[in-house]
Amino acid sequence: MPENIRALIFALALVALAFACLRTSVTALVGRERARTWLIIWVTVTASLFLTQNFWLFLLVTGFILLLAIVFERDRIVLYTLVLCASPVVTVAVPGFGGIGSFAHISPQDFFAVLLLLPALLVQRNANISKIHGRWPLVFLVLYYILIVALYARGSSATETMRAAVGYFLAMVFPFLAFSTCVDSADGMKDTVTAFIFTLFLLAFEGAFEVVKSWQLYSSVVAQWNTYGEGFGYIERDGLLRASGPTGGPIILGFLFMTGIGLCLGLPERLLPSKLRLLLIAVLVGGIATPFARGPWVGAFVILLVFQLTGRNPFGSLFKSIIIAAACILLLSQLPFGEKIIDMLPYVGSEGNTETADYRVKLLDNALTVIARNPVFGSVDFLETPEMQEMIQGQGIIDIVNSYLQISLRYGFVGLSLFVLFFSATLLGLARALMSLPESETELKVMARALFATLCGVLITIFTVSSVGQIPYIYWILAGLCVAQTRIIRASNEALQAAPAPDKPLVRLHPRPLRINPQRHPSSRRNPRG
Repeated sequence: MPENIRALIFALALVALAFACLRTSVTALVGRERARTWLIIWVTVTASLFLTQNFWLFLLVTGFILLLAIVFERDRIVLYTLVLCASPVVTVAVPGFGGIGSFAHISPQDFFAVLLLLPALLVQRNANISKIHGRWPLVFLVLYYILIVALYARGSSATETMRAAVGYFLAMVFPFLAFSTCVDSADGMKDTVTAFIFTLFLLAFEGAFEVVKSWQLYSSVVAQWNTYGEGFGYIERDGLLRASGPTGGPIILGFLFMTGIGLCLGLPERLLPSKLRLLLIAVLVGGIATPFARGPWVGAFVILLVFQLTGRNPFGSLFKSIIIAAACILLLSQLPFGEKIIDMLPYVGSEGNTETADYRVKLLDNALTVIARNPVFGSVDFLETPEMQEMIQGQGIIDIVNSYLQISLRYGFVGLSLFVLFFSATLLGLARALMSLPESETELKVMARALFATLCGVLITIFTVSSVGQIPYIYWILAGLCVAQTRIIRASNEALQAAPAPDKPLVRLHPRPLRINPQRHPSSRRNPRG
């Protein structure tokens, strides 16, 4: 039996098992029929991924599937969220003609954006872009986009610059605009977050299977496409295969689960009972353990910490969380597999586990030396410097496992400043909106806390990971959701202020007569003389 057919059989069996466990939770959030629709969409796209033997055929078949799916799932934002992580991020050149080699480089995620997000933006007639908090996030994003395209042209031809401009727009500007403008209600936010968690729940079972069987289910996909995929080699840590799923890299998969844990905290309690919420979080925590990626582990801890600190009783909740975490670590240390996980922690486990941490420290030192030579706008040939050549690994590549260093080396401190200012403006707008909410708006406040905490965790985590695969898509989308939540909160506050005041109670014309205690009233006291 061909490997792709065998892998498809196991993948679909795992999806069926995962949905059997997830059905109650998703049904409580979006309804039974919609949950079944999501399952059918995921199964058909996965089947197309394994069965098509050509990249362009996959896009053609999947595009036809998504056009049919719009009839049943009319929310294109939710539909895009469902398929975002269903295939690896593989970039292929679009063939050109007339002496032009290619017009652009496109990935399945870019194709999904054109097919789903563009119509969603065109249908959205309300100019929500103008309602973005102070418009500063959009201003910084546009300036950052213009800067990186202009700096890309330094060592590239006009056609290469055009391809880069299209690629950056589809992967960066387009998702932010779509999610920040088209998600315009609390129900829309809930559905979008639920769709993302739904896909991660399915990937958690596949990740556990890959670790147990030491077999990457999706490794045959890129091989049959006859193209290049990032990170589809078999990567192990302490004798265990690091799960990758359809993402192509363990760190990417761990990053997705980290984001899902944060967003799961914002789901409404009135629809999702505590037991079902704990089930979702437990599966996502199990999923984040399968890639054995330490950066997402730290990010998940930051998310939980920030979420607790933004609550009503931050220190009490934080103390309870510390007690629970200590108990879990103690229980984990008593298990053979748990001891192996603890042994993987840097500077805690064995000496060999400090290699990746030492590499990151050396990378930071060498990169800062290179950045100091071109601090304003970076350089094109930074990889050719002696300091960066020292960082070549056994695979013959220089792995810049720090997104901030990537930006600084290529675009200098100007590019890094615009990148940081964009996310700072996004977080500041959400924080102000969160503080303006009354205590009665519990669901809006919980979702805002979850989005705020998740974006904080993402910004910490990308200090230790490269912006590859689905990672940049996730943090641009997450920023868009934060801006959308800010607008939703402001609309709720305006509605509360515009609502008519409740009728005042009628004034009692005949007040209740005073009750007189005869023993205290002077007139009732006996005259001792009389």
